[in-house]
Amino acid sequence: MYDGGTDIIGYVLEMQEKDTDQWYRVHTNATIRNNEFTVTDLKMGQKYSFRVAAVNVKGMSEYSESTAEIEPVERLEIPDLELADDLKKTVTIRAGASLRLMVSVSGRPPPVITWSKKGIDLASRAIIDTTESYSLLIVDKVNRYDAGKYTIEAENQSGKKSATVLVKVYGKCWS
Repeated sequence: MYDGGTDIIGYVLEMQEKDTDQWYRVHTNATIRNNEFTVTDLKMGQKYSFRVAAVNVKGMSEYSESTAEIEPVERLEIPDLELADDLKKTVTIRAGASLRLMVSVSGRPPPVITWSKKGIDLASRAIIDTTESYSLLIVDKVNRYDAGKYTIEAENQSGKKSATVLVKVYGKCWS
């Protein structure tokens, strides 16, 4: 693209929905400073065309030829679970204390998270708090039956991943 002898200071990016004549600027600032830009809030199933114009101190260029129609697709990512270093080793906790297992979670779309432990119904025994970025399992007043392997599983349409945390409970619990 010829810059007219003056350095380009930014770009204007516009989009047009299929079967319309209206072009819309896709960014809120005056110009895009680099030559990469992510357009958000596109509608699934809708097709779009894009065009760009360069801007320098003399003004704005003519718009480029519009792109072929593009249909957005969901970016998929296989779920991932990241255990903190202290969860990679055996977690040792005193009977009567609260067990807290927090695991970082990622994936697109956000994965469904399940916690399990052989022989224990975690839904009735534990509090589970899950967001798009973490899952926290809390067991209050642990006893010897809370010892064992806890498994967290993350699943979405891209795949499935699981991780285990080994918990040992020591001492007596006087309740």
